[in-house]
Amino acid sequence: MSPSTAERRHHHAGAEQFFYVSSGVPSMELDGEISALHLQQGIHVSASASHQITNRPRSDLLFTVTSTPPRHVTSRHVDRVMM
Repeated sequence: MSPSTAERRHHHAGAEQFFYVSSGVPSMELDGEISALHLQQGIHVSASASHQITNRPRSDLLFTVTSTPPRHVTSRHVDRVMM
């Protein structure tokens, strides 16, 4: 994720997620509470929890998101709900 960017706040109707930070220092808003994340740290996001990851520092952010149940590219089911 580029510096000074953020994803739009949203939640998932059925999927849980786990964010893992490989480089950078993002902040994560989770149900209205903001937490700083650090290198090799992760955070669990429950299904239906509103969340937004933000990269404020001047360096790129590299993170991995794992979702369960998985959403297949060919699926017509939309799990992501924008807020």
